[in-house]
Amino acid sequence: MEETPEFYPLAKLEWLDLGKTSAYQLHSDLISLEAIDATGFQPLIWKNQSWGVSSGQTLRDWAKPFVSVNDYPLLAGGQYGQGRVIWSGMNILNHFGEYDWDSQEVKLLRSLTAWLLPDPKQVDYLHWPTDFEAVRRSSDRVEFNLKRDLPAGYGFYFKEAYHPFWQATLVASGKPQPLPIFRAGPYYQYVILPPINSADKLVFQIKRPLWYQLLKLLGVLTFLGLLSWLIFPKRLPKWIPPQLTLKRRMLRWWQSEET
Repeated sequence: MEETPEFYPLAKLEWLDLGKTSAYQLHSDLISLEAIDATGFQPLIWKNQSWGVSSGQTLRDWAKPFVSVNDYPLLAGGQYGQGRVIWSGMNILNHFGEYDWDSQEVKLLRSLTAWLLPDPKQVDYLHWPTDFEAVRRSSDRVEFNLKRDLPAGYGFYFKEAYHPFWQATLVASGKPQPLPIFRAGPYYQYVILPPINSADKLVFQIKRPLWYQLLKLLGVLTFLGLLSWLIFPKRLPKWIPPQLTLKRRMLRWWQSEET
């Protein structure tokens, strides 16, 4: 049994075999699931074997189950901080992917998605180019010039592959302020913005650390050394052992053959 991070609905998880069952229980503590018929769910079977699940019985105080089997939650969620969380321990996408896409499981997923995601009409998104402008200075640097004031609570989703060398900086009134980058979505980047004034600038830039530059320099020197060994083997220092210089040994063999 493994401890989970705080944002997981269950505090502890273990891999379970609940059998080839279809005795699902629906729970409407958070959202109404009365329109869903659990008897239409496919059993926990995969290729005539039990469908393994990850579950437990230690729900956190803020979490409630959506679907369970024998009091083991298979789908659970709740309000966590200012957001919402849905967790699945049964790989539900693969489960109903094996069956009819108009099944009761798909209807359940639609209901959960509607609860999880806010109404787009109620979200204040930033729009290009009225609210910001983007300038790509190079492949390693992107600047976003913000054109409106924003209170606290906004975030910025940067659809560029995450890498630890990326750094985000908010430049406000000429003063740079580093911002932590979080991995989000399919390995993209997300930053939480402080209050923003128009004319502030958000900069994403790759900054390679000193150790990386030193390793890169070492690689270049190694390559130049090998190239020198191939072209000018007789100019190598005499302190290099012969067994490390294959070229020198080949030259000696060639000279012995000629004589």
